[in-house]
Amino acid sequence: GDRVRLEEAASVLNPAPTQALGPGSPSLRRRHALRTGVGASLPDRAIPALASAAPTRRRILLIDADDEILERHRRVLIAAGYEVTAIRRGDEGFELGMVETFDMIITDLWLPGLDGFELISGLKGGGATAPIVVATAYLRKDMVAELRGLGVRRVLIKPFPEAALVRCALSTVRA
Repeated sequence: GDRVRLEEAASVLNPAPTQALGPGSPSLRRRHALRTGVGASLPDRAIPALASAAPTRRRILLIDADDEILERHRRVLIAAGYEVTAIRRGDEGFELGMVETFDMIITDLWLPGLDGFELISGLKGGGATAPIVVATAYLRKDMVAELRGLGVRRVLIKPFPEAALVRCALSTVRA
């Protein structure tokens, strides 16, 4: 289960080349659309449809240093029916994760204060039981093994569609 998901995430990083990536290639256009949000956002009516399956009042701790990404993900998860606490620093996320109860924690790896690895290790070592999902733009295969060892439930590779975030929250909180 989790091992397969992490391995799938790692394989996304080093796919077998099927075509040269040049200006105007479909892969680059898709990446650009996801990064800029052009063509990557769900219509406002789609998120509530996904939210109908979301448990009510489930709490998510969201940690990301990028204000734009943090706000976008916060908005999407709130629209899907979750209560979201959004934090920009790893050390603040650690403190909050240790004193409050969350149903899920979503974190980037590259954070000020504590990096994602230190954050996850500290939370797990301190007894936090919430499933942890990593959402990051940079990941190497050796990092996947380390995250697996820390008990990370899933890895989302940025940029990803908003619907993927909602699906991940739905399946992770239920698991």
